[in-house]
Amino acid sequence: MTSTTALKSKVSFAHDGEYQSADVDNATYLNVSTAPTLVPSKKYIVDTDTGEHLDIVGTKYKVTQHKDFFTGVRKSIPYQLGTPKIRAYTSRSGLWHLENYTFEEVSGVVHSLLGGKTNYSLQVLAWRSLDGRTANNVTTSIISSWCMNENLYGVQDGSEHHRAKNTKNYNLAQYLRDISENAIVFKRVIDEQQRLANAVISESARKNLIKAIIPQDRINGRMIELANQNAEYWGNTLASVSNAFTNYATYADERNGFSLNSTGGNLDNKVERLFDRKFQVRDWMQSTPWVDAVSNGSYQQLVA
Repeated sequence: MTSTTALKSKVSFAHDGEYQSADVDNATYLNVSTAPTLVPSKKYIVDTDTGEHLDIVGTKYKVTQHKDFFTGVRKSIPYQLGTPKIRAYTSRSGLWHLENYTFEEVSGVVHSLLGGKTNYSLQVLAWRSLDGRTANNVTTSIISSWCMNENLYGVQDGSEHHRAKNTKNYNLAQYLRDISENAIVFKRVIDEQQRLANAVISESARKNLIKAIIPQDRINGRMIELANQNAEYWGNTLASVSNAFTNYATYADERNGFSLNSTGGNLDNKVERLFDRKFQVRDWMQSTPWVDAVSNGSYQQLVA
């Protein structure tokens, strides 16, 4: 794909609220600099605007500002995808930053056995941190119009996920060029979602499958309840399980009973921790019980 972008100056942009028309070139980001410490191998990460010392990194750590990275990501978006709606999330006082690009023009419909139709749209997620704890990442995802659940592609060859560390040899331009040349396998993902929606599973088999994937009782009990609720829309299919999983990775409140506990010192990292659930779900959906269930098109024959 060519890297010519379709992004206009004015886009639908949101951060802690509803989407609004905004000049994306004027989006604000934490801007940092470095300062020496008393330890020769370490340096401070400092908020350039306030002078606050935010963290300590190694002296070899190379700072690439959020603005440079995310502007580069937006400019690398292939024009064929159209102009996305952009939502930003921050954690740890802005050190960690995520941007979610939803391309409503790239979509597909999945039909449930009970007659429902759900539209899925392509997403690109880009995230990183300024303290060396999170590398530069870009991955593909989908979002459901039915429940707004988000689901990482999980393509087995890993071609949908680009990752690079901010080392002294890190080259932003080369990294973004690699992203723009990545083949988008959206139709393949929609076909997989339809396959899950067609794969029949009994309520008892669904319960056993979830327990095989998630042995922790404190999680699997509520997940079984979520899957049963999803079965009211998706029927007794594997889609009821996958949508329960992605609900867990999308929400953390009374809607699903999977609230996030406060961390020590009331560290502002709930957004980051909720985002990490997407990778937990991806691991569940790459586990042997799940892969076997999908391969057989049903979990019935795998349960005694």
